[in-house]
This record gives sequence, structure tokens and C-alpha cells, in this order.
Amino acid sequence: MAIDLINYAFIRGKWYSFPDESTAQQALQKYSGNPNSVRTSKPVGVLIDETLLNLDMNQWPDAVADAQGVIGDALINPPYNPIQGPPVTVAQTPTVTPSAAVSSPSAPSPEQPEEEYVDPWTNLDQGKLNLAKRYADAGMLGRAATAFKEAGGVWDRTTSDRLRTEAASTSRYGGDFDWSKYGINQRDFGAISDYAKQGKFGKIKKMVGKNNWNKDLHVKLAAEYQGKDNTPRDEVPTPQIYKVGSKDWGQQFKGSRKDIEGKFVKGTPERSAAKEWRQRHMKAAGVGTKNVDKAKRKKVAKRFKIMIGK
Repeated sequence: MAIDLINYAFIRGKWYSFPDESTAQQALQKYSGNPNSVRTSKPVGVLIDETLLNLDMNQWPDAVADAQGVIGDALINPPYNPIQGPPVTVAQTPTVTPSAAVSSPSAPSPEQPEEEYVDPWTNLDQGKLNLAKRYADAGMLGRAATAFKEAGGVWDRTTSDRLRTEAASTSRYGGDFDWSKYGINQRDFGAISDYAKQGKFGKIKKMVGKNNWNKDLHVKLAAEYQGKDNTPRDEVPTPQIYKVGSKDWGQQFKGSRKDIEGKFVKGTPERSAAKEWRQRHMKAAGVGTKNVDKAKRKKVAKRFKIMIGK
């Protein structure tokens, strides 16, 4: 006797489970589901509706509602689980009469291997996709939609819902914005973030210069430090624009006394960068070895005091 496996079928935008293939086919016909979607491998990454699983067919409702937020072709074709290969056929139980010879029971039908779930976002432009995620993290779904389309994706309710859900459960969804191309000095970012939280973008424009200021930078700063509701996002960390130790990273410590004095005071994110600068320069001066350059050590210590406002 064949063992009936749980079958799954896609109807009106969502997956339903059924006790066997015959019942699944009856449901597909009754509710105008996808006739090619019957399968015994459980769809991955989606919720399964079990409301029809334990009901007799005469208890079924006259109609099932469309999945919330799903429209158009997505009501017929699964958005996350492409149908691969022909529908699965489950062996039927043979009819046995009293006069029939006794036969040994048939072996259980092997369960079909579970299809590997492939994220449909894998083939998108990942840079643009991450930009869409960052805007979604800030609650700016309009900007997120534009970036998602530029990444090569199709914007619909399913996409919007996924971005909202993942942004709500992910810290720094999409990672950090890339600020390096806007000519911003690392040591100025503390002031820039404070101005952005206050909505003083005119002051930021003066700091970075009119050649670096544009709408793109304005929107990204607003997304990072204010979000959709123009509410200061205090939990946002000060970004490290350049790789520690690189030439660009070192530019923040250069300049006259006026340029660096008090820019790395205690309690600011820049303070740790100043300490890293001092450690590197003290090591270069030979501090901790017999060949220490005392004049260089004194010069480094003096400049560090100026930087931290002492």
C-alpha cells in the first residue's frame, strides 16, 4: 500500500498543504490555483496555509481569499519558489478484492528531495540593492523603490513588505553609506552628523564646499541622521571613512594648530582615531626601544595635546 505524502499547491498568492495529490488537484480546480504547482517537497522560506489540510472536501469554503498584498501574476505564480520540473505524481492505492491473491505490501514512495531556495535578489546589482536597504532602514520607501529598480529589480508589494520586515529586524540594514566620494574630512564628521540631526544642511554645505555638495549627499545625510520623520537618530555611529593607517585616513591629523585644536576631545568618536595616530607615531619614534628619538617623541606628544584640546 502506498503512503500518501503531504502535498503543497499554490493558490491565490500563497501555498496550501493537502493530505494527498488528489485532494490538492481538487482544490486547484475549485479555487483556480496553479495547476503545475503540486509538489511533495515543502516550499522554503514561505508560510504554509494549513486551513484545508484537515477538512473534508465537503467542508471547504466556496472561495479562498487572495493573499494580502499580492496582486497580478503573483497570485498565480510563486514569487519566491519557482516551479521546477513536472508536477509530482504520487502512487495510488490499488483496489484489493476478496478473491485477489495476497501480495506483499509495496514499499513507501521516497519523499522528493527538497528544492534549494534561491533568493531572487541574488542577481541584482548588490551596491544599488544595499542602497535600497539603507533607505528602507530609514523608513524612506520611495527612495528605496527607486534604488531597487536601479538595481534591476521589480518593485511590488512583496518587495516592499520584505524590505520593511528585514529592516525592522536587522541592525544597520544594508550597511553604511559610502561617504568617501564627497570630499568630507574624517575629523569634520562629528560636526556634520550633529548638524544633520538638527536639519542644518546649509552649514554642512559650507563645510564640504559647493563642489562636493549635491542632492544625493543631502538625501543620504537626511536618511542616515533623521529618517523619514525628521527625528534625530542618535544611535547612528560616526563612520570611519578611510582605512585606518591609509594616506587618506592620515589627512585628518594634518594642518595648522587652528585646523586640529580640540577636534579630538574626550567623548567624541574622533578621540579613538587620535589615540591610534599617537600610538603609530610613538612607535615610529622608537618609543619602548633603546633607539627612541626623544625630539620626535616630544613633538608627537605636543601635537596630540593640541588635538585633544589640552
